[in-house]
This record gives sequence, C-alpha cells and structure tokens, in this order.
Amino acid sequence: MAQLWGGRFTKETDQMVYQFNASISFDKRFYAQDIRGSIAHVMMLAKQGILTEEEQRKMISGLEGILRDIEDGSLAISEKYEDIHSFVEATLIERIEAAAAGKKQTIQFECENLPKWICVNEKLLIRSWENLVYNAIEYTPQGGMIRICISEGNEQLEISVEDEGSGFSAEDLQSAKKLFYQGDKSRHSRKHYGMGLYLAEQFAKENGGSLTLANSTRMKGAWVRLRIAKESQK
Repeated sequence: MAQLWGGRFTKETDQMVYQFNASISFDKRFYAQDIRGSIAHVMMLAKQGILTEEEQRKMISGLEGILRDIEDGSLAISEKYEDIHSFVEATLIERIEAAAAGKKQTIQFECENLPKWICVNEKLLIRSWENLVYNAIEYTPQGGMIRICISEGNEQLEISVEDEGSGFSAEDLQSAKKLFYQGDKSRHSRKHYGMGLYLAEQFAKENGGSLTLANSTRMKGAWVRLRIAKESQK
C-alpha cells in the first residue's frame, strides 16, 4: 500500500497497521472535495509567492483534469493508496512529469552504493528531490540533458542534479538559498522567490547534511547536491 508516512522506520510495517490506517475504501467518495481543497491550497501557495504563476497553472489544470477523468469514468481510483488525497497527489505528480517529457530532454540516472535504509522523513525528502529535478527540467533547453546521481558515502546519502541550462550567476551562488531571494537568473523561474532551495537546505541541515550549489564543468549548467545523514542525530 502506498502511504505518505513511515520514512523513519527501519523495518517493514506490519500489514495490520496499513489496514488500520487505510481509509480510501470509504473516503474515495470525497474525491471532489479533496481536489477542490487542493486547488484552493495551490492558489494560496501562489498568492504567497511560494509557487510561480506557471506552476499554479500546471497544478490547477492537472487537478481539474483528474476531477473530470474520475467523473467521466476514464480514471479509476486505485485502492493501493492509503487515502484519497494520496491517490490524487500521486496522480498529479505523474501527469506533471509526463508533461515535462514534452521537452524531449534526456535524463541520465545513476545509482551508486545505495543504502538499504535511511532514517528520514520520506515525504520531505521526496519534495526536496523533486524541487531540484523540476528546476533542472525548467532550465534545461529543448533536447538537452539532465544528469541525476544518487549515491552513499561517509554515512551520507547524496542526490546530485546537473543540467545543461544557463547555470547560476555569481549572485545566485551566494544568495539563492536565502528565503525569498529573487535574482535575475535565479533557479526558481523569474517569479519564484527561492522558497524551494531554502526549504531543501533547511531539510538537509535538520538531517545532518547540506545543500551545495555550483556550476558544472561537465554539463555547463547548474550542479546542485543535496546531502543528508543516513541516520539523523537529532
């Protein structure tokens, strides 16, 4: 069963716990309310400058499409998810990623010495990783390449994202991780205030790691590395 919790568990959760927590068998009836609530949340994030206008447009369009597809019967609600919100969120992410493929970019994905487990909040890790990847997709030109490498070393997990975009300016390298930073060439799009990199760095620091910005000599674009400790010392 797909769920949004359990990132700090080092052992497989008993199926009885999943069954006890699962509510999708009955809360799937509230799909319309969940989607409308998600749309309102997206509008709030955009109003506060956390999402760009383009990100808001894509998310709302995706959510409205999910609502239409459920109502006309072309999208079935899968009960492999814990609740209706988990299903809607996963479906939205899949559709946005599919739309990004329209830029015909090549993604080179490498995994090296992955740990069998890591003690971290799974949802926050995924959100931090997605922010780095979405930035790379946005700034990499049509037909360009993005290199993603996930590896373990010195008791840390490292997620490295390089792209063939315009890279970071000197000002960006100094300030792009600051809350509400906006630079002419910042990696948050022209209307995004740097919340994504700020939150990614806070997540890394809270888990014994760091977020490093650089320009890639290999790809000639940006190079962002997110490091977190395998087991937080908090």
